[in-house]
Amino acid sequence: MGYQSLYRKWRPQTFSDVVGQRHVVQTLSNALRSGRIGHSYIFAGPRGTGKTTVARLLAKGLNCEKGPTPEPCGLCDNCRLIAEGSSVDVIEIDGASNRGINEVRDLRENVKFAPTQGSHKIYIIDEVHMLTPEAFNALLKTLEEPPPHVVFVLATTEVHKVPMTILSRCQRFDFRRFAVQEIAERLLYVTEQEKIKAEEAALMVIGHHGDGSMRDALGILDQCIAYANGPLTQELVVEALGTVTREKVAEFASLVVQGEIGEALAEIKALEEQGKDLAHFLKELMGHWRDVLIIAAGGTKELVEAPAEILPLIESQAKEVELNRLLKLLDICSAALQELRWASRVRIILEMVVVRGAMAEDQGEIEERLAYLEERIARLEEGPVRQREKPREEAMPPREDMPQPEEPPVQEPAVVKQWDELLECLRAAKRADLQAFLREGRPVSFADGILQVEFPEDRGFHKASVEQESNKEAVEKILSRALECTVRLKCYFTGETAPVENPPGEPADPLEDPVVKAAVELFGGRVINVSRGDVDSGEGDKDEEYAADDETGPEGPGAAN
Repeated sequence: MGYQSLYRKWRPQTFSDVVGQRHVVQTLSNALRSGRIGHSYIFAGPRGTGKTTVARLLAKGLNCEKGPTPEPCGLCDNCRLIAEGSSVDVIEIDGASNRGINEVRDLRENVKFAPTQGSHKIYIIDEVHMLTPEAFNALLKTLEEPPPHVVFVLATTEVHKVPMTILSRCQRFDFRRFAVQEIAERLLYVTEQEKIKAEEAALMVIGHHGDGSMRDALGILDQCIAYANGPLTQELVVEALGTVTREKVAEFASLVVQGEIGEALAEIKALEEQGKDLAHFLKELMGHWRDVLIIAAGGTKELVEAPAEILPLIESQAKEVELNRLLKLLDICSAALQELRWASRVRIILEMVVVRGAMAEDQGEIEERLAYLEERIARLEEGPVRQREKPREEAMPPREDMPQPEEPPVQEPAVVKQWDELLECLRAAKRADLQAFLREGRPVSFADGILQVEFPEDRGFHKASVEQESNKEAVEKILSRALECTVRLKCYFTGETAPVENPPGEPADPLEDPVVKAAVELFGGRVINVSRGDVDSGEGDKDEEYAADDETGPEGPGAAN
């Protein structure tokens, strides 16, 4: 007989050999022991979790010469033929290739015939969700009321695609994914029986690559044994699978959280040149941060899927990195794995993960920034109180086309003298770009909440960048928070006339003045000119003029002055 692959050779032959599906094994064993056998079952779960294996064990328990029994002898003709897959009473059907209505009609005809060797005929339909709707409808009646000697076992990896009318007529068993430790223990048993020396770390790597599937893990073990041609070490397994060790993944994760972007990118380049599977490396990186998160959140070591020698490094990182940042790192990896479906180059996606992960803010850093801002605000606290009390005229800059005041305008020292500290508030708020733009300007005055900044004529780019609506709003918001008052930013070039703001409460458009509106409503006509003087001088009728005319002209009836 030729070589038989490990996953076939070491397929469980009794219920006691089944690993990790205790809830299924115990229920079926009790049913066989008591004789309460259902006529249809549905086995749902991921690939390689034992659905077909348990279906065959159920068939052996039913057709064994000692049956029905939860402990088939494995020696009688029926047990032996079922184990070899050659029993005429156990019919395995591939639902993917026999999915049409004609195949199901043939099945309906065949179920009428009595079993040839055993007491039952067992139909195992694999990937049953692949049947067409018409095939499901044809199967429905037979599944609901089969002959007493027939048992159906429907296996599927996508149970949500099976019609509810089918599910309601079956006893459902959900098979779970195997834990890494469970797979490693089974692999250790297999290697011991095969007289092969294997390191525990090597088996853990294989178990991790099995991704919850015992069949996949045994297939990988077969591949690694052939590659090593001797004792199985972790290094040989890593080479055979084209991946890296958990130590390497942990070291790479440290580069990311420490912000060593250059070194991390160089490591990615080296991994690609060595022919490593970068997509799998990304999954390993996500798994590592998951382990760190478990420890950081107070979980036990038993919940971590990593070799014992990696635990000290995981615990160290769990103390250094805050929970919020770990969650952010996991979100970044999860989004990257989704992008891999459409990405032409995995390396670019992994490089994006490094940059985004390094830039993810640590909660501890945020707290430091907040403390820094509070300190700056405390130092500036006296300034905003005085500035809000100052009249607007004190802050007006001198203008070349107007008579100069006797005294220069008073500038708020808390803003002008501590300009550098205010710029640091922008940096602390993660807007270093705005800090760089404003550094090219010079604060001229700050009064009534208006901050006037002067830029040299050769700094037009910086001025224009600050005046962009989104940037301007950001500057005003950050400075308002720092100064504890509303701040409005006005920028102009050196030598340019400073922008003049309307006094508080005074409309920007004179035509919107309530007095002007009232005059128009009272006299009619239209407004020609509005000029303001000193209404308190006693000569308001001369100094303040509201002119309007009607359709007859400025000097006709209805003119008002």
